[in-house]
Amino acid sequence: MPNCASSAANFNSLLARRAYESLSLLHWCAIDSKAAEDWAKGKKIKNQDVRKALAAHPAGEPEAELRELYKFFSGLSHPNREMIAFRGLGEGNKYVFGSIGRPELIVLADYCMKHLELWFWFCPTVAYFYRELVFRRDPTFHDAHNNTRANAQEVTKWLAEQYNRLLEELRNEPNEIKPKFY
Repeated sequence: MPNCASSAANFNSLLARRAYESLSLLHWCAIDSKAAEDWAKGKKIKNQDVRKALAAHPAGEPEAELRELYKFFSGLSHPNREMIAFRGLGEGNKYVFGSIGRPELIVLADYCMKHLELWFWFCPTVAYFYRELVFRRDPTFHDAHNNTRANAQEVTKWLAEQYNRLLEELRNEPNEIKPKFY
């Protein structure tokens, strides 16, 4: 199965964006029965509309965070000069853009932070749909989830520290070809 560590960044970028968009839609349908009915009837819903609805709903997500995640996953799933260079494409050659690249460690750290965020949004959303079954089978689920979330926040904090350290190292490397946002 392809993954970031095995240099399949192109494929993972598309899956990550799809997961983000699906999760956004799932969350909106969970908190808005009209949206769920429209979706079930086959209505096409733009991701932009989903983000706006979630931002406006008290049980939604902050608009700035939704926009940041969408921008990140969209940037990775569409060809563009900034993100192609950032993804390290070139099959080991820093000066040739190839079709499959090995992502830099800093990219992997960024992915990990964003994926942790997605998982801890996804889990309670799915648990909401199956809450009767979940709590009947495991009454400790809520507490266990909150403990796991606290641990994940510590991991995310550590990843952010490592990301910032790597970013500083990259900024200090001499004469490297770097994306403009470093």
